[in-house]
Amino acid sequence: KDEIFYDDRADIWSLGMIFGELLTGKRLPNKTIQQRFAYTDGVPNSLIDIACKMIIRDFTKRPFVH
Repeated sequence: KDEIFYDDRADIWSLGMIFGELLTGKRLPNKTIQQRFAYTDGVPNSLIDIACKMIIRDFTKRPFVH
């Protein structure tokens, strides 16, 4: 039986999706990261960068606390 791996980075992804929705004011589409944040007038790039890092598909590249 395959074992499912789970750690805090899954929670980081979930928070990143919520954060992105708060920044854009709408649900994020199931597209690439760049497409999700294509229309974010007035949102500082630094906040978009944080949200993008949180929702990277490769969990090994997501930020987390050791």
